[in-house]
Amino acid sequence: MQFSAGLAGMAALLAVLLVVSNARNGPAPASQAIAARKPAATPRIYEQSSHVVVIDATGAAPAPSDLDTRAERGDAHAKVEAALAYLRGDGVEADAGAGMRWARTAAAQGDATAQFVLGSLYAKGMAPDQARAAQWYAAAAAQGNVKAMHNLAIAYLNGQGVEKNIAAAIDWFTRAAQNGYADSAMNVAVLYDRGEGVARNPRDALRWYDHAAALGDSEAAHRAAILRAQLSRVAGR
Repeated sequence: MQFSAGLAGMAALLAVLLVVSNARNGPAPASQAIAARKPAATPRIYEQSSHVVVIDATGAAPAPSDLDTRAERGDAHAKVEAALAYLRGDGVEADAGAGMRWARTAAAQGDATAQFVLGSLYAKGMAPDQARAAQWYAAAAAQGNVKAMHNLAIAYLNGQGVEKNIAAAIDWFTRAAQNGYADSAMNVAVLYDRGEGVARNPRDALRWYDHAAALGDSEAAHRAAILRAQLSRVAGR
Protein backbone atom coordinates (compact mmCIF):
# COMPACT_ATOMS: atom_id res chain seq x y z
CA MET A 1 0.00 0.00 0.00
CA GLN A 2 1.27 3.47 -0.89
CA PHE A 3 0.91 5.81 2.08
CA SER A 4 0.36 9.50 1.54
CA ALA A 5 3.30 11.78 2.35
CA GLY A 6 0.95 14.73 2.80
CA LEU A 7 2.51 16.77 0.00
CA ALA A 8 0.60 19.71 -1.41
CA GLY A 9 -0.02 19.89 -5.15
CA MET A 10 2.64 21.45 -7.33
CA ALA A 11 0.61 24.62 -7.78
CA ALA A 12 0.56 25.06 -4.03
CA LEU A 13 4.26 24.37 -3.82
CA LEU A 14 4.92 27.18 -6.28
CA ALA A 15 2.81 29.54 -4.22
CA VAL A 16 4.63 29.27 -0.92
CA LEU A 17 8.15 29.82 0.34
CA LEU A 18 10.32 27.36 2.15
CA VAL A 19 9.92 27.25 5.92
CA VAL A 20 12.41 25.60 8.24
CA SER A 21 12.21 25.08 11.99
CA ASN A 22 14.60 27.19 14.06
CA ALA A 23 15.90 23.99 15.65
CA ARG A 24 18.63 23.06 13.19
CA ASN A 25 18.95 19.37 13.98
CA GLY A 26 16.67 18.86 16.97
CA PRO A 27 13.10 17.60 17.18
CA ALA A 28 10.23 19.90 16.32
CA PRO A 29 8.01 21.06 19.15
CA ALA A 30 5.14 18.63 19.56
CA SER A 31 2.58 21.28 18.62
CA GLN A 32 4.31 21.77 15.27
CA ALA A 33 4.64 18.03 14.76
CA ILE A 34 0.92 17.51 15.30
CA ALA A 35 -0.03 20.41 13.04
CA ALA A 36 2.21 19.06 10.32
CA ARG A 37 0.22 15.84 10.22
CA LYS A 38 -3.27 17.24 9.57
CA PRO A 39 -4.74 16.15 6.25
CA ALA A 40 -8.47 16.77 6.40
CA ALA A 41 -10.55 13.84 7.66
CA THR A 42 -7.74 11.28 7.40
CA PRO A 43 -5.57 9.63 10.07
CA ARG A 44 -2.61 11.80 10.99
CA ILE A 45 0.09 9.21 10.27
CA TYR A 46 2.86 8.47 7.82
CA GLU A 47 3.32 12.17 6.99
CA GLN A 48 6.62 13.60 5.88
CA SER A 49 8.12 16.23 8.09
CA SER A 50 6.69 19.40 6.59
CA HIS A 51 9.10 21.87 8.16
CA VAL A 52 10.28 22.43 4.60
CA VAL A 53 7.73 23.51 2.01
CA VAL A 54 9.35 24.02 -1.35
CA ILE A 55 8.81 26.20 -4.38
CA ASP A 56 10.44 25.85 -7.80
CA ALA A 57 14.05 24.79 -7.20
CA THR A 58 15.29 26.12 -10.54
CA GLY A 59 16.30 29.56 -11.76
CA ALA A 60 19.06 31.64 -13.26
CA ALA A 61 22.13 32.55 -11.24
CA PRO A 62 21.46 35.74 -9.25
CA ALA A 63 23.67 38.78 -9.22
CA PRO A 64 26.11 38.61 -6.28
CA SER A 65 24.77 40.23 -3.13
CA ASP A 66 26.08 41.01 0.33
CA LEU A 67 24.44 37.78 1.44
CA ASP A 68 26.38 35.83 -1.19
CA THR A 69 29.60 37.49 -0.15
CA ARG A 70 29.08 36.65 3.52
CA ALA A 71 28.18 33.07 2.66
CA GLU A 72 31.19 32.69 0.37
CA ARG A 73 33.51 33.86 3.14
CA GLY A 74 31.75 31.96 5.88
CA ASP A 75 31.46 28.36 7.00
CA ALA A 76 28.77 25.85 6.08
CA HIS A 77 26.39 27.40 8.62
CA ALA A 78 26.62 30.76 6.81
CA LYS A 79 25.81 28.99 3.55
CA VAL A 80 22.77 27.34 5.12
CA GLU A 81 21.55 30.72 6.33
CA ALA A 82 22.00 32.09 2.81
CA ALA A 83 20.07 29.16 1.35
CA LEU A 84 17.17 29.67 3.75
CA ALA A 85 17.15 33.44 3.23
CA TYR A 86 16.80 33.01 -0.54
CA LEU A 87 14.17 30.29 -0.21
CA ARG A 88 12.15 32.37 2.27
CA GLY A 89 12.77 35.74 0.66
CA ASP A 90 14.09 36.84 4.04
CA GLY A 91 15.92 40.13 3.53
CA VAL A 92 16.52 39.35 -0.14
CA GLU A 93 14.33 38.73 -3.15
CA ALA A 94 13.19 35.12 -3.07
CA ASP A 95 15.32 33.06 -5.44
CA ALA A 96 14.86 29.29 -5.22
CA GLY A 97 17.73 28.68 -7.62
CA ALA A 98 20.16 30.57 -5.39
CA GLY A 99 18.76 28.79 -2.35
CA MET A 100 19.31 25.44 -4.02
CA ARG A 101 22.88 26.28 -4.92
CA TRP A 102 23.80 27.38 -1.39
CA ALA A 103 22.08 24.32 0.07
CA ARG A 104 24.11 22.09 -2.24
CA THR A 105 27.34 23.81 -1.24
CA ALA A 106 26.67 23.49 2.49
CA ALA A 107 25.41 19.92 2.11
CA ALA A 108 28.60 18.96 0.28
CA GLN A 109 30.53 20.37 3.25
CA GLY A 110 28.65 17.99 5.52
CA ASP A 111 26.09 20.29 7.16
CA ALA A 112 23.18 18.10 8.29
CA THR A 113 20.57 20.86 8.07
CA ALA A 114 21.61 21.63 4.50
CA GLN A 115 21.43 17.94 3.66
CA PHE A 116 17.90 17.77 5.04
CA VAL A 117 16.88 20.90 3.13
CA LEU A 118 18.44 19.58 -0.08
CA GLY A 119 16.65 16.26 0.37
CA SER A 120 13.37 18.15 0.77
CA LEU A 121 14.06 20.20 -2.35
CA TYR A 122 14.66 17.05 -4.36
CA ALA A 123 11.57 15.44 -2.85
CA LYS A 124 9.19 18.33 -3.52
CA GLY A 125 10.68 20.68 -6.11
CA MET A 126 9.79 21.28 -9.75
CA ALA A 127 11.95 18.38 -10.92
CA PRO A 128 11.59 15.80 -8.14
CA ASP A 129 14.28 13.15 -7.81
CA GLN A 130 13.23 10.77 -5.07
CA ALA A 131 16.49 8.79 -5.20
CA ARG A 132 18.56 11.92 -4.55
CA ALA A 133 16.10 13.01 -1.88
CA ALA A 134 16.56 9.70 -0.07
CA GLN A 135 20.34 9.94 -0.40
CA TRP A 136 20.45 13.37 1.22
CA TYR A 137 17.95 12.37 3.91
CA ALA A 138 20.21 9.40 4.67
CA ALA A 139 23.27 11.65 4.91
CA ALA A 140 21.50 14.02 7.32
CA ALA A 141 19.95 11.15 9.29
CA ALA A 142 23.37 9.59 9.80
CA GLN A 143 24.38 12.84 11.53
CA GLY A 144 21.38 12.79 13.84
CA ASN A 145 18.91 15.10 12.06
CA VAL A 146 15.59 13.73 13.35
CA LYS A 147 13.47 15.27 10.58
CA ALA A 148 15.69 13.54 8.03
CA MET A 149 15.38 10.27 9.97
CA HIS A 150 11.60 10.59 9.82
CA ASN A 151 11.51 11.38 6.10
CA LEU A 152 13.97 8.59 5.31
CA ALA A 153 11.64 6.22 7.16
CA ILE A 154 8.76 7.48 5.00
CA ALA A 155 10.87 6.81 1.90
CA TYR A 156 11.49 3.23 3.00
CA LEU A 157 7.85 2.77 3.99
CA ASN A 158 6.57 3.86 0.57
CA GLY A 159 9.51 2.81 -1.60
CA GLN A 160 10.22 6.40 -2.64
CA GLY A 161 13.71 6.60 -4.13
CA VAL A 162 14.74 3.41 -2.30
CA GLU A 163 13.54 -0.16 -2.31
CA LYS A 164 10.54 -0.55 -0.03
CA ASN A 165 11.75 -1.90 3.31
CA ILE A 166 9.38 -1.87 6.29
CA ALA A 167 12.08 -3.04 8.69
CA ALA A 168 14.30 -0.11 7.70
CA ALA A 169 11.34 2.25 8.00
CA ILE A 170 10.62 1.06 11.53
CA ASP A 171 14.31 1.33 12.41
CA TRP A 172 14.50 4.98 11.32
CA PHE A 173 11.13 5.86 12.87
CA THR A 174 12.40 4.31 16.11
CA ARG A 175 15.66 6.27 16.04
CA ALA A 176 13.80 9.53 15.46
CA ALA A 177 11.26 8.69 18.16
CA GLN A 178 14.03 7.91 20.64
CA ASN A 179 15.42 11.36 19.87
CA GLY A 180 12.13 13.04 20.71
CA TYR A 181 10.24 13.15 17.39
CA ALA A 182 6.57 12.56 18.22
CA ASP A 183 5.40 11.83 14.66
CA SER A 184 7.85 8.95 14.38
CA ALA A 185 6.74 7.44 17.68
CA MET A 186 3.14 7.67 16.50
CA ASN A 187 4.00 5.91 13.25
CA VAL A 188 5.79 3.03 15.00
CA ALA A 189 2.73 2.63 17.24
CA VAL A 190 0.35 2.53 14.28
CA LEU A 191 2.45 -0.04 12.41
CA TYR A 192 2.42 -2.34 15.43
CA ASP A 193 -1.25 -1.63 16.12
CA ARG A 194 -2.29 -2.50 12.57
CA GLY A 195 0.30 -5.20 11.98
CA GLU A 196 1.46 -3.54 8.77
CA GLY A 197 4.83 -4.91 7.72
CA VAL A 198 5.34 -6.43 11.18
CA ALA A 199 3.51 -8.92 13.37
CA ARG A 200 0.66 -7.16 15.13
CA ASN A 201 1.69 -6.41 18.72
CA PRO A 202 -0.81 -4.35 20.74
CA ARG A 203 1.53 -4.08 23.73
CA ASP A 204 4.35 -2.64 21.63
CA ALA A 205 1.79 -0.37 19.98
CA LEU A 206 0.66 0.84 23.40
CA ARG A 207 4.25 1.48 24.48
CA TRP A 208 4.86 3.68 21.44
CA TYR A 209 1.50 5.46 21.73
CA ASP A 210 2.47 6.28 25.32
CA HIS A 211 5.85 7.52 24.13
CA ALA A 212 4.27 9.77 21.51
CA ALA A 213 1.76 11.01 24.09
CA ALA A 214 4.60 11.88 26.48
CA LEU A 215 6.05 13.98 23.65
CA GLY A 216 2.80 15.94 23.49
CA ASP A 217 0.76 14.08 20.85
CA SER A 218 -2.87 14.26 21.97
CA GLU A 219 -4.09 11.80 19.35
CA ALA A 220 -1.55 9.24 20.57
CA ALA A 221 -2.82 9.73 24.13
CA HIS A 222 -6.38 9.09 22.93
CA ARG A 223 -5.38 5.94 21.06
CA ALA A 224 -3.36 4.73 24.04
CA ALA A 225 -6.39 5.06 26.31
CA ILE A 226 -8.56 3.05 23.91
CA LEU A 227 -5.95 0.35 23.41
CA ARG A 228 -5.23 0.10 27.14
CA ALA A 229 -8.94 -0.42 27.80
CA GLN A 230 -9.10 -3.09 25.13
CA LEU A 231 -6.13 -4.94 26.59
CA SER A 232 -7.65 -4.73 30.07
CA ARG A 233 -10.91 -6.28 28.83
CA VAL A 234 -9.00 -9.11 27.14
CA ALA A 235 -6.94 -9.74 30.27
CA GLY A 236 -10.13 -9.84 32.40
CA ARG A 237 -11.83 -12.54 30.38
